[in-house]
Amino acid sequence: MAGEPGGTLRDITQRKQLEEEVQQLAFYDPLTQLPNRRLLNDRLSQTLARARRAQSRMALMFIDLDKFKAINDQHGHEAGDWVLQTVAQRIKSCLRASDTAARVGGDEFLVILPDIQSSEDALAVAEKIRMELQQPFVSPNQLLLHASSSIGVAIYPDHANTEQDLLRLGDRAMYRAKTLGGNAALLCALNGEPQDTD
Repeated sequence: MAGEPGGTLRDITQRKQLEEEVQQLAFYDPLTQLPNRRLLNDRLSQTLARARRAQSRMALMFIDLDKFKAINDQHGHEAGDWVLQTVAQRIKSCLRASDTAARVGGDEFLVILPDIQSSEDALAVAEKIRMELQQPFVSPNQLLLHASSSIGVAIYPDHANTEQDLLRLGDRAMYRAKTLGGNAALLCALNGEPQDTD
């Protein structure tokens, strides 16, 4: 009889650990530990709702690594995975605690910037990330790897008023940066078309 309370406590602790593991798998990318698309969509909905209530601006940033496939092809998936983990850390190092960075697939990342004052603020963060990601990566086994990024930025309410439109326009601006040669950050224009930051 004396062992029962300890056994019950152990069962509760194990159940709690299992619930935390399930939540981690459901809402976070296992490689980078960043939020996944599901959690990002939830945070985007919440951030957009807060921005509407507060009549403030928020930005959505699409980040895609340029020529990442070459790293996997030339150095293997282990090196590619290490680069993705390092990219996640570098992106997070450029953000405030209130910002959200997520890995949404492959070499694609999204960032939510709540409560920005202007599009210039969002572009400054995009440029900071772009500069950070173009720095060489030195892997644990001393491989020198190079990557850069194409970044598209869409602002609420300047460019779009819905989650879907922010996602679409940010993605379009990112692809425009990529077609211009990559290693660039583009702001979505007021008409929804990407514009150069230069």
